[in-house]
Amino acid sequence: MATATLIERDNLTFAGPANHYKLDPPLMGHEHVMVFIEPGYASITPRAVIVPKRLGDEPMLNAPLPGSFSLQADASVDDAAWFALLAAGGYEIVKDTP
Repeated sequence: MATATLIERDNLTFAGPANHYKLDPPLMGHEHVMVFIEPGYASITPRAVIVPKRLGDEPMLNAPLPGSFSLQADASVDDAAWFALLAAGGYEIVKDTP
């Protein structure tokens, strides 16, 4: 079973809400990803975007991964991440257990 472990919720380094996940197995070679809501403006709809994240480094915002999609209605980052990660590779979100 593919899992996405929630590492950090509501990361504040983005323009909108973002969550950090550790993926098992990795998605296109990326074990850590950020899922964030890219705000819409004018006629451009908002998007849920999955991008690679290297630990200790900034996410690679110019490299959206499969599973990113345009939102048709307002959604929380948690709901958008659930759908995006499921579409990206069948990932089920789980909470980190210390």
